[in-house]
Order: sequence, then structure tokens, then C-alpha cells
Amino acid sequence: MKPAINTADIEMAIARLFCWWQNLIVPNISWGAGFRHELDLLVVSPNGYGTEIEIKVSKSDLKADANKPHEHRSVRIKRLWFAYPESIGDCAEFVPERAGIFIVKRDKCGVGVRVETLRPPKINTEARKFTPKELDKIRDLAAMRMWTLKEHLQRRRHEKEWKEMVKP
Repeated sequence: MKPAINTADIEMAIARLFCWWQNLIVPNISWGAGFRHELDLLVVSPNGYGTEIEIKVSKSDLKADANKPHEHRSVRIKRLWFAYPESIGDCAEFVPERAGIFIVKRDKCGVGVRVETLRPPKINTEARKFTPKELDKIRDLAAMRMWTLKEHLQRRRHEKEWKEMVKP
């Protein structure tokens, strides 16, 4: 049996798809960048345009998002995508019409994940590039995410080591 696809699996698959080595990709933008809602992943292209990826891992998560007051709209977002695992079935009805849809699947071995496009997004023709000041703030947030992640991984390693030390 293949393990369930979780948020981290989707984040990594999307980061590879959008070439994290070419684009600025930052998870969980919820403050400090002037957005009115949390962006699960923000991708900023080398030419300065933003793409938002909303990650969902369950049908109930998609339904709940459809009922939120925000509309995933910003003058700084040129493309909006929703990404969710194939295992939750066809959920296009819960995704805004203007948003593209990525389906995330386990590979045949059940280890890796791959992303397929179910529907392309509609381009926000009113989108503008991020200003240099906004890009600086997003880079700052990316750096903070890195250190938060390193702290989390270190804590997990220490907890694992502690459990090994106190085993009967």
C-alpha cells in the first residue's frame, strides 16, 4: 500500500515542478508581505511575477476553503493554482474557475510523487510585478522559513536521540 500524500509531499513536488533553483519559492506567506490571506506557496519568477499555489490534502479542506471570505485575489498574483492528491477524487467543483488544478500522484514505486495538470489557470492580466522592496521582504521571509525548518529538524533529531537513550 502506498503512503498517503501529505502537504510536505505536495510542496516538494511543486517546488521541483517550478524549478526552485530558478524561481523564488516561499511556503506559508501569511504576514509581512501584505497579502490578505495565507499563501501556501508563493512562486516569484525571475521576471518578478507571482504565482500562488493553494495546497489541499482532503476534500473537506477544499470545501472549507471555498467558504472562506477571501477569494485568493491579489494584484501581485498572475496565476493561481490548487494542488491536491489524486486520492481525494474529482474536486474541480470546489476550485475557483480562474484557478488551475494540479493533481499530485505517487509514482509506480510508491516512493516519489509527480504532478499532473488537470486544468491550466486563467492569467490575471491586471497582475503587476513585485517591487524591489516587496521582493526583499519575500526573501527575508524565505530566510526565516529556512531557519524555522532547521530548528524543527534539529528538535526532531534530539527527540529521537533522547528516545533512543531512555529505551528500556
